[in-house]
Amino acid sequence: MAQNQIRLQRMVAHNATEVHSFMKDLNDWSSDMHSKEESEKNAAVAMEHKESGNQWMKQKNYDEAVKSYSEGITLDPKNAILYSNRAQAYLFLKQYQNTVNDCNMAVKLSSSGVNVKALFRRAKAYVELKQLHLAKTDLQSVLKSEPKNSEARQLLQQVNSGLNIKTPVKKFPEPVYSPRTPDFRVSSPERQGAGESEYPKIITAIQKPPHLQSKRVILPVPVRIKGEISNSKRNSMSFPSSTVTSPITPISMNDHRMSTDNSGLAEDIEMLSTVDVPPKPITAAQFMSSWKLLKDHPGICAQYLNQLQPEDYGIFQDSMDLQVLSEILTILQWEFLPRKWPFTHHLEGLLRVRRLGTLFMLMTEKDRANARNLISRCTSDDLRSHYTANFTL
Repeated sequence: MAQNQIRLQRMVAHNATEVHSFMKDLNDWSSDMHSKEESEKNAAVAMEHKESGNQWMKQKNYDEAVKSYSEGITLDPKNAILYSNRAQAYLFLKQYQNTVNDCNMAVKLSSSGVNVKALFRRAKAYVELKQLHLAKTDLQSVLKSEPKNSEARQLLQQVNSGLNIKTPVKKFPEPVYSPRTPDFRVSSPERQGAGESEYPKIITAIQKPPHLQSKRVILPVPVRIKGEISNSKRNSMSFPSSTVTSPITPISMNDHRMSTDNSGLAEDIEMLSTVDVPPKPITAAQFMSSWKLLKDHPGICAQYLNQLQPEDYGIFQDSMDLQVLSEILTILQWEFLPRKWPFTHHLEGLLRVRRLGTLFMLMTEKDRANARNLISRCTSDDLRSHYTANFTL
């Protein structure tokens, strides 16, 4: 009887322990479920803050966008998208160290592999912070994941230019001559001892079917006569009225570059290119196409550029490259100033280009000198201070 009582007491004590353990597990499960529901609710509200931040970004109100993303991060601190989006807002606000910090968190929290957006934004911030080696590493990671990312490739080229890294030039193999191919190599007397030969430049016509031939209009090439010319010849010369001749500095007869002896040289001919001034561009692609055609004609480039107003520079967005910026500054310096054309509205327009800070950091000292000279020609101290501060010279 006593043994049965002892056994019963042991069973009750064991069951009480199991009941206590079960109740503890039940409470833990209930707490976990509550925490999970709370997390899901917070995540949903955080996404609402993300959408609100996106709307502020579209309106270019980056301060409010930062506030919205920060509220979302408070509710959902493990959301990599919120950190990446806030980094973009910081980038527009030129708070580059904050951009780097948020991109670090976005990269760390990303569960789907490489966060390309965060890496690219961090690279942009590194460029502004002049940490070009770190920017290069991030851009290489971006291109490894997205080889066709043209924006990252272009920025990497600019970074390499800032680091003075030359792009390797592809070497083409030497021509191979077969027994049936005529050997046009001509022996050079200076190289005969070395056993070498020269290849003359042979130009051959390319026969193309009509559908592959260029549709570009052939430009007229008029001439200007230097020296004496009879009135009959002068009256017989005519040029199309629809074309605009690239203006040049008048040539003085006392110029040391010209010979004073004109015997036998009554008609010394200098070729001048004449082209039509294209209409004002409405897209960056249209500007680049016309600019490449006109870049060898500074006077026409100046007339083409003079059509642009500050708001027209918005067509470039992120597409202006360092070479075009350099050429525009050169045209303003050497074509606008001598003509006393107004140029400050072009400086104002350049400030609307998104990546201007990055481009100015990678500019050569010659281009910086052109920019400084243009700013020094501004009529007021306020304008000079404004452009000096914004062009980061």
